[in-house]
Amino acid sequence: MNEKLLFRIKEILVECAKKDRVIEYGKLSKELNGVISPIKLNEPLGEISLRCIKKGFPPLSVLVVNQDTQRPGEGFFTWVAAKMGYKNLPGYEWESFFEEQLEKVFAFDQWDEFLSNYQPDQLNKSKAVLGNKEVNTWIFQGNPRHFRINDYLRDTTSIMWSLNQGHFQNVIGIGDTVYIWRSDGGQRGTGGIIAKGKVTGEPVMNDDPSPYWNNSDGQEKKLRVPIQIENCMLDDGFIKRQELLEHTALNNILILRMSNQTNYLISKEQAVILNNLWNEKFKGSNSSSVGFDQVKFNRELTNKAYVKRKETPFYIITVKKFLDHYDKGPFIYEVILLEHHKIVYKATVKDDTSKQLLTPTKHKGMELLFSRNPLVRLEDISMVHYKEDRLKADAWEKEPSQSLKTVFDKLNGKRLSYIIKQDLQAERSQNASFYKDGEVKQYFGNHYERKAINRLRAIEIHGTSCVVCEFNFEQFYGEHGKDFIEIHHIKPLSTLDEVIEIDPEKDLVPVCSNCHRMLHRKRENVLSIAELKGLLRKGISIRN
Repeated sequence: MNEKLLFRIKEILVECAKKDRVIEYGKLSKELNGVISPIKLNEPLGEISLRCIKKGFPPLSVLVVNQDTQRPGEGFFTWVAAKMGYKNLPGYEWESFFEEQLEKVFAFDQWDEFLSNYQPDQLNKSKAVLGNKEVNTWIFQGNPRHFRINDYLRDTTSIMWSLNQGHFQNVIGIGDTVYIWRSDGGQRGTGGIIAKGKVTGEPVMNDDPSPYWNNSDGQEKKLRVPIQIENCMLDDGFIKRQELLEHTALNNILILRMSNQTNYLISKEQAVILNNLWNEKFKGSNSSSVGFDQVKFNRELTNKAYVKRKETPFYIITVKKFLDHYDKGPFIYEVILLEHHKIVYKATVKDDTSKQLLTPTKHKGMELLFSRNPLVRLEDISMVHYKEDRLKADAWEKEPSQSLKTVFDKLNGKRLSYIIKQDLQAERSQNASFYKDGEVKQYFGNHYERKAINRLRAIEIHGTSCVVCEFNFEQFYGEHGKDFIEIHHIKPLSTLDEVIEIDPEKDLVPVCSNCHRMLHRKRENVLSIAELKGLLRKGISIRN
């Protein structure tokens, strides 16, 4: 068993335990830079849990779950459970066993001891190897003409970079510092050092199907190095090529004299000077009005730091992009809507003078959610606020459940409006069967849909059961049918020659889809509600 790999997995899982969150197999594999596939994680996870059990600690592998079930694999309930004394654990007890072990892992407060003291002979040996290793500093170059470097670094902090100078394979190692150099790529003045990170694994041979390549040449199989980006300056403040050319101690680094390589090893003296220059530049960049550490936020978003205990299908993330000590605007919040941990919508709320934007930001997030899924249930939603300048260690703050309910209830009218819009679109898609093209269709689109408030009012007055057959969609289809009903104009739109004011109480009634079609079955003879009721009663009596 590779002790370095085991130790890294332990570090990741302990970090998850401290943040009260789980991690998916695929995500764990990605955190390990793909050195082990998700399907092969069972062996190291089993070994880690065995070591936990021997120490009397709860099993860390409970934190690693399948993407679909959000539960550990079967081996956790059979092999791990058996090692804990739960032999032949019946399937109906798996859920309660999982919840119990998960709570124990979250509540446990000696994980640092587990990392530092367990099997000290092996762990210390591993640390000694790293401690005695000569740490190097590198510059890795990329060309924006071939690879979208800026987008890559904005979207992720765990990256892979090509090691085209293969003779460095046995020189580069875990813990080495890497600076990312962006060449001009045809845009003079944009070249220079834009990011800094650490090597997190040995070079591996793999392909790169990344969408950031501008052509397929870079995707071919080659040696690549896993790197964790610590900070970057993509737009302003980065160390420009011209600045290095004018620097008395750094003007002779190889990349300035030979720009056709990908990987450059720099001297220890140059590394110290470059590190000081980078820190000075980065500190200056962060003291400006920009301030917000986008790289840190991206990393925490990728690591699902917003998950607090129980996961939910939807997350509304509000991101405070300014610090409280700012005196001048604009003051900005970003709103991100996640569905199953994937970004589906983004929006911005800003004001030039007022910092009091959290409430409208919450409302914006709820509006995005309702436009995505008007039928969403309150229990399927989490709202989490990211405030980088919070005094507490954790910048992520979950909206209390009662407060979230207040926002949900307050905007419930908007939720119904979104439902109505969806229903109208569904009805309009079938409209051609009983409304002719041209004038009437234009009338329907311009007046009926614009007056969606009349539809909402009609539902509030008459309810959502069909006035003809009394069918109720929610009673039959459950949550999926909640709040759904079609609205019938007692005087058909196709007979109107001029615009009239609609009275929702007298002119509109709720009907199910079947009855609505039967009312309009013959355009020249649209039935009244009473007539259709008569046909329905007659049909029932004949069948009986």
